[in-house]
Amino acid sequence: MNWTALLTFLLGLTLGLSIALLYLRRSGEGASSLPTSAQEINLHADLGALNQTLQNLQSNVLQLGSMTSKNLGSLGRQLQSAASSDAQLLEATRSLKSALTSTTARGAWGELELRRLVEAAGMIAHVDFQTQKSLDSRSRPDLLVNLPEGGCIPLDAKVPLGAYLRACENSDSTLAKQEMRNHALAVRTHVRELARRSYHTQLPNSLGFTLMFLPLEPLLSAALEEMPDLLETALQSNIYIVTPTSLLATLRASSQIWVLAKTEDDAREVVELGRDLASRLATMTGHLEKVGSSLQTALKSYNQTIGSLENRVLPQIRKINATAEIKPLKYVTENDRREITSPELHQQSPTQ
Repeated sequence: MNWTALLTFLLGLTLGLSIALLYLRRSGEGASSLPTSAQEINLHADLGALNQTLQNLQSNVLQLGSMTSKNLGSLGRQLQSAASSDAQLLEATRSLKSALTSTTARGAWGELELRRLVEAAGMIAHVDFQTQKSLDSRSRPDLLVNLPEGGCIPLDAKVPLGAYLRACENSDSTLAKQEMRNHALAVRTHVRELARRSYHTQLPNSLGFTLMFLPLEPLLSAALEEMPDLLETALQSNIYIVTPTSLLATLRASSQIWVLAKTEDDAREVVELGRDLASRLATMTGHLEKVGSSLQTALKSYNQTIGSLENRVLPQIRKINATAEIKPLKYVTENDRREITSPELHQQSPTQ
């Protein structure tokens, strides 16, 4: 039914009841005290006021009906948009579910999550990681994290998602519980498979264990609810089960190891440079000692020469001066210096 028609009907019914009640009240109370003409005047005045009130009420009701129609139209459009979005989301969910049912697609997703975590941990700059590297037994870990001094950690990604999804979709609690049990069994099967492959024993410098990566945190927690001893069983086979949170912490710790190793290498290089500098300073000090010794010898010879000149040569010259006139010595000028013309002498360095 139209909201406007319903409200109009209610207004008419209210108006009729009001008129009837007003008439009865007027006829019962004022029949003896007022003349008939006065009663009619009062009745018309009351009816006019009532009519004005009802008109205002009708106007408000019409406005409310118009606003309600607009709101209902907007709500309808929003519901249609939400239904369209829900349909698109349902289609995308179905596509994702169909993709995750493929073993190849799950493996590619796990490797993609691995690469994203390695990049987030900053391992690209510090670790040479190699995906899908074949070992002697032809088995291939998804990730090989290299550590300083040749150490390494093999890592393999597993996505046991089939039974987990069936458990989440099943409304029957008994069947869901059984699927969760199947999920835990699937995780344990992957642990045993990695233990059989034993990547860490094929790498000479490995740390002695293999990481098994589950790309979703609930995959591990759901398995542990069904098998609380799953982690202990895996550890006994040197298989460490990690999720994105724990793997990111492990990779960042490995990155810090590389930073410390780089700092140690830099410090070692500084020490070697300091030792080389000390050796060169020792050689230079030996040369300086030789120069000092030569200077002392030259100074001693100079002092001896001056002493001989003053004590032995000059007295003899004074005696000669007293007996014969000696012409003053002629100083050698630049023009009197003989130039070297031999080409062999010209080729030699003046400092040699």
